[in-house]
Amino acid sequence: MKIPKDIGERDLQYREIEDQCFASVERRRQFADLNRHFYMYGCSPDQINTAVYNKIMPTVDTLTSFLYSVDSTRFSLELPVDSQPREWDKASVVGKAINESWRASDSHLTFGRSLEWALV
Repeated sequence: MKIPKDIGERDLQYREIEDQCFASVERRRQFADLNRHFYMYGCSPDQINTAVYNKIMPTVDTLTSFLYSVDSTRFSLELPVDSQPREWDKASVVGKAINESWRASDSHLTFGRSLEWALV
């Protein structure tokens, strides 16, 4: 997509894109609700309580665990080869601080849950 340089044309293009997105919002919402129901109950809304086993939830859970592991996420820093030695000493300290901040903020759990629901 080429973005026009003229502000008026650019604004018109943005409005057209916005209109296209809002035109399908209800259809996308219904589709998401249907997917959410299948995930939670293993069947469609009109077949409530007919699914003996929910095979969708464990499948999504397995796929989520293949894509992201809450327990094994680690951050590290890469410095340019020509960095000063004192910068290399700082890198390990900063790496540890980032990992601690990631865990303390529960970002690892939030990301894992977000990934799961993104797959749903």
